[in-house]
Amino acid sequence: MRHIARVTRWDAIICLALPAGTLNPILGFVYLALSVYFTYFTGVWDGLMESPLERVLVGTLVVFVHLLVFQALVFVLVSLYVLLTPKMKRGVLGEHLFEIRDDGLFESTSFNETLQKWSSVSPVLHLLGRTFVRVGGSIWHIIPDRDFPDESVAAGFRNEIRRRAEA
Repeated sequence: MRHIARVTRWDAIICLALPAGTLNPILGFVYLALSVYFTYFTGVWDGLMESPLERVLVGTLVVFVHLLVFQALVFVLVSLYVLLTPKMKRGVLGEHLFEIRDDGLFESTSFNETLQKWSSVSPVLHLLGRTFVRVGGSIWHIIPDRDFPDESVAAGFRNEIRRRAEA
C-alpha cells in the first residue's frame, strides 16, 4: 500500500504540541497531585476557608487555571517554533510518500528516505483528523486524513500499519 501525504505547518504544530503537554494523560495525574498538594499541604488557605469542600473546590480551580495557562503557553511556543524555524521545511513539511512493505514502513521525501522495521513502530494514534505513527523514540510520522479519498481508505491504511506493527 502506498500513500502520498502533504504535511503542513499546522500538522507539525499539532504533532509537536500533543506530546509536549496537550492531551498528555500523564500530565492529568500530575495536575491532580498538584491540586491535592496545593489544597491540603501548603497552608495557603489557612484562615481563609474553613470548609474542606471550599478548599478542594478553590484549590482545584486554581490548578485548573494554571493548567489552561500552561497549555496555552506550550501551544504558543510550539507554534512560534514551527512558524519561525526555516529548517522545518526540509524533510518535515511537504510531500511524504508512505509505503507499507513487508519489511517495514517506508517513508520518503525529497530530502530523505527511511525504512522503519515493524518492531519499532508503535503506537499508531488517530487524533484531530491525522494519523500519528511513532517510529522509535520521539520521532512521529504525520499522515493527514485529508489526503485520502475518504475516511474508509484512511482507516484501512491506519489499520494495516497497526496490524503489521502488532504482528
